[in-house]
Amino acid sequence: KNHNAYLDKLEEAKSQSALDRMKSTSIRTVQSAEVPIKPLGLSLKLRLILGMFFGLLAGVCLALVAELNQRRLSNAYAVEQRLQLPILTVLPDRE
Repeated sequence: KNHNAYLDKLEEAKSQSALDRMKSTSIRTVQSAEVPIKPLGLSLKLRLILGMFFGLLAGVCLALVAELNQRRLSNAYAVEQRLQLPILTVLPDRE
């Protein structure tokens, strides 16, 4: 059993040695690599425009969410609703 395994490995080594001498392998080059002429994807100008647009959109959305989630009491009606007490007087804003 060991002798047969050794003979098989010896035969493989001989055939590999013969292929190496003939400079023939089972791998071959199908197409050589080339440097691309132009880069793939979007151009720099278009990426900058899209980045500015989505940045502006995100800023507006963030400002809107912040405005809707504020918890301060901005007018007399909000104070009355929050405290559930009647308002006796309101001082006018200073100009």
